[in-house]
Amino acid sequence: MELPTPSVVVLFLLALLANIGALSVLPLTQGFSRLLPTLICISLFIVNIFFLARLIHSGTLLSGLVPLMSGLIPLSMILVGVFFYGESGSPLRVALLVGACALVFVASTIENQNSTNESYDATRGEKGPEK
Repeated sequence: MELPTPSVVVLFLLALLANIGALSVLPLTQGFSRLLPTLICISLFIVNIFFLARLIHSGTLLSGLVPLMSGLIPLSMILVGVFFYGESGSPLRVALLVGACALVFVASTIENQNSTNESYDATRGEKGPEK
């Protein structure tokens, strides 16, 4: 398995933080009826999508990116809910999500046995030889 470059890690973290920020502000929008929290929320979602687009353009595979974010965001939102909104954090719920994240990570690192040694070249929009 090839390690991600530092720029990919930074883009991933920025996308993740923007998404967590947007979701954290979402309750404050009161159904998008409050202008400032709504603008902040929408802006952070746009920033998230921008960084995700840059990641995909750089060649990051969706099959690893999306599952990893899909695991980390719920865990982060549990922490936000507990520490900022006074929600109860069930240890069982946290343990199950941590286990699910671990499984998603393991599954995303397993290489496809039926690979044809071709990868998608996002810069040209076509398949090419695997790098």
